[in-house]
Amino acid sequence: MVEDPEGIQRQSLEPEPQELNEWFKEGNNNIENLNLKSLSVARAPTSFDMSFGMFRVNDMTEWEELDSDFEIDPANSATAWKVHNQSAVELTLEGWDEHHQILTLNAGELVNRVRISFECPENFHAQGLGAQSHDVDHVGQRVPLMVSEQGIGKRDDNDYDDLWFLRGRRNSTHIPMPVFVTNQGFALAVESYAFMVFDMCHTSHDTLDLEVWDSSFRLHLFKAESPQEQVQKISDWVGRPELPAAWMHLPWNDSVGGANATHALAEFLREEEISSSAIWSEDWRGGQNINGQYRLIWNWSFDDERYPNYPEFAQRLKRNGFAHQLYHNTFVAEGVDVYKELLDSNYLVQRDDGTDYLLDSPTGGFVPAGIIDLWNDAGVRWLKAELGETFDAGSLGWMADYGEWMPIHDVANLNAFEGTKRHNEYPVRWHQINDEARRAHENADTIIIYGRAGHLGVQKSMQVVWGGDQRTSFDEDDGLPTVIPIGLGLSATGFPYFTHDIAGYQSTTNAPATKELFWRWTELGAFTPVMRTHHGIDAGANWDLQSDAETTEHWQRYANLHARLFPTMRQLAQRSAEEGIPMWQSMAMLHPGDDEAWQLKDQFYLGDHIMVAPVVKEGATMRSLYLPSGRFLKIDFDNYANSSWFESGGEWFEVEAELGDCPVFLREGGAIALFEEAPMTTFIGTNIPNDLSAVEHSWEWLVAQVESNTPDSAYMRLPTYQGGEIELDFTNVRSNTRLNCVLGPGQNTIGCKDVVIDSIGAANSHRHQFKIF
Repeated sequence: MVEDPEGIQRQSLEPEPQELNEWFKEGNNNIENLNLKSLSVARAPTSFDMSFGMFRVNDMTEWEELDSDFEIDPANSATAWKVHNQSAVELTLEGWDEHHQILTLNAGELVNRVRISFECPENFHAQGLGAQSHDVDHVGQRVPLMVSEQGIGKRDDNDYDDLWFLRGRRNSTHIPMPVFVTNQGFALAVESYAFMVFDMCHTSHDTLDLEVWDSSFRLHLFKAESPQEQVQKISDWVGRPELPAAWMHLPWNDSVGGANATHALAEFLREEEISSSAIWSEDWRGGQNINGQYRLIWNWSFDDERYPNYPEFAQRLKRNGFAHQLYHNTFVAEGVDVYKELLDSNYLVQRDDGTDYLLDSPTGGFVPAGIIDLWNDAGVRWLKAELGETFDAGSLGWMADYGEWMPIHDVANLNAFEGTKRHNEYPVRWHQINDEARRAHENADTIIIYGRAGHLGVQKSMQVVWGGDQRTSFDEDDGLPTVIPIGLGLSATGFPYFTHDIAGYQSTTNAPATKELFWRWTELGAFTPVMRTHHGIDAGANWDLQSDAETTEHWQRYANLHARLFPTMRQLAQRSAEEGIPMWQSMAMLHPGDDEAWQLKDQFYLGDHIMVAPVVKEGATMRSLYLPSGRFLKIDFDNYANSSWFESGGEWFEVEAELGDCPVFLREGGAIALFEEAPMTTFIGTNIPNDLSAVEHSWEWLVAQVESNTPDSAYMRLPTYQGGEIELDFTNVRSNTRLNCVLGPGQNTIGCKDVVIDSIGAANSHRHQFKIF
C-alpha cells in the first residue's frame, strides 16, 4: 500500500450550472439531450492494495465547494476557473467533425482528480462499459472502471470483503471501457487510462457523474440517432481490427496432453464428420497435474517431450485441415528457461529500489514471477522475436492471455496515479505488440490472435476477444448466464469478433462442467462469431464432446450448423471490418425505441435479423423471451417446413426449448445464407484461403418473406459461390412472392430491390451481388 507523498489537499470548484451549460451549448456540440451541470476538482491521496491481479482502491476523496472565477475566451472556446489564484482548470470544446465533439480538460498541480456532471436525460438508457457480466443497461449503477482479474465468482455489489483478492465484485472486469452508447442520440467516451468511476444516475437519479482520477483528459461526444450508428462512430475513432482469416468461422477445438493426443482428436473430428478448422494447445511449452487440476508450465520454448518436432506436427495438422494455435502471456516465472536471461537483461518490471517486481503468479503452486516491461525497447524486441519464432515453426496464432497483473505501487519511476495509468495501459500495449509481431510475418493474413484484457484503444489490435474465465456452472454471478452480457458490453464499445470458453474454465469453487452445461453452452457457441472449446482447469472431470456418443452427436449437429452459416458469418465479419458494426448486437441496437429491449441480457442479434435466445438456466425446457414489435419466424434448422411465425406488439412469449434446442428467430424481411452441407475445414491441403471462392458448395437461402400468398417461408438451393456473386434460382418460390433477401448490385441496404416473381418458372433467374446482414 502506498500513499501520495504530497499529502492530503482537497479542493473543488463548481461554476454556476446555468452559466456552464450555456457555454457548453454554445460550443456547437449539437447534442440536444446532454446538459453540462457542474465541474468539480480535488486533490487527495490514494492507496491501492494488490493481490493475484485484483486491486482494492482505498479512496479518501472529499469534494468541497470553493469560490471560483468563471472566465470565457471566445477566441478558442476555452473556459478557465481559477483555484485560489494558484492554478487554473481549463476546459476547451472543439469539433472533430459535426458528429464528433471533444471536451478537453487541463488542470494544474492542485488537482489529481476531476468530476464532470451532466443532467440525466429523461427515460435514459446506456449500454457499453466493456466486459460487464451482470447487466447490459447500466443506468442506475455506479461503475468503477479499472483493469482487473474478474475473480472466481462475484459479489452482487462493488464492496470489498475479506476475499477481495479472490472473489470478484460486480464490475470486476478484464476490459473496463469508459465508453457507452445511449437512446438519447449520443455516445460518450473518456480518453484516459486513469482509474474512473461512472455514476450512471445512481447516487442522484438526475445526475450523471464521470469521475476521472487524473488532472487532464479528453471527453469525446458522438452524435448519432441510433446506437448502432453510435458504435460505428466510436469504431471509426478508436480503430478496429483487420478482417481475420476465414478459418475463424469454423469451430476451434482445444487439445492438451501432447502431439499424440492432438492428432487423435484431429482424426476423431474427421472420422465423425465434425467441422473444425483449428486446434489449439495451451500446453505447448509444458503442463502438469497439480491436485487433480491441469496447470501449465510457462517455459518459452516447445516442450520436446509433448510436442517433438513441432514444425512437422503443425504441418501434419494443416494437411488434415487444421490451423494449430498456441498460448502466450507476459509472465516469466522463477526457474523457467528464459528467467535468468530476462533478469540479467533487466527486461522485467522493476521496483523503485531497482529489484525485479516478483508476484505470486497464477501458475500451479503460485511460483513467483515477473512480467515483461512492455516499455523497455530491448525487452519488446526480445518478445517480438520470441513470438515470431512460433510463427516460423508453423503456428497460426494463439491465445494472448492475461495483461491485468501490472503492479501500481512501488513501481520504478511511477507514483500511484501514474502507476494506475500504466496498469490500465499494459494490456493495450501487450496486444499492440502481438499484432505488430503478426503483421511483420509473411503469413500475417492467415494468423489469428485472441485475448481477454484491455482498455481504450485495444479494439484496433485485438483481432478476437474472449469473455474470460467463466465458472463451469449455470451460476448467474460468473457462469454461463454472464457470457451474453459480456459479449454485448464489448460489442457496444467497438469489439466486432467475440468468443468464449465452451463450457467454462474455472472449477475451483464449483463442480466441473456437466453434460447439460456442455450442451447448452454448445448451443450458444454455434451462434457466436468464433465457436471454441476449452478443456477447463479441471480437464479430466469436465464434460466434453467425447464424453459419450450422444454428446458427440450433439456437438456435431451444432458445430456443423455453425460451419454451414459461413456465408452469413463471413459477410457480417466483412461488414464489421469495413463499417464497424459488430457481429453480435444487443436487442436495443435494432430496436432503440423499445425500453424493454435495452434491458435484455439473455438474447441477442447475430447481424441485423437473426435473433438468438439460448437457454442459460439449469433444468429449463421452456424459456421466456421478448419479441419487439413485428413478425418473427422461429426457425427449425432440421426441417424448415416446421418453422413458425410469431407476431408481436412488443410482448413476452414462452417457447419450448428442450435440451438440445436453441430458439432462433428471423425478423420479417431478413434472410440467412448457409451451405447445404457443412464444410469440414476452410483449408485445402496446406492452402489457407480467406474466402471459400476456391471451394465448391451448394447454398441454401432461408427467407422470411415480406409479402406472399403462400407459403410463409421459403428456402432455395443456390449454385456455387463465384467471386462474390450468386445466381438466385426462384423456381421453388410460389407466385406473387415479394422477397427481401439480398443486396442488389452496388446497394448498401438489405434487399433484392423488391423482386417480385409473377409465376412459377417465369423469369426465375436473377444475378445479385452477395451481401447479407
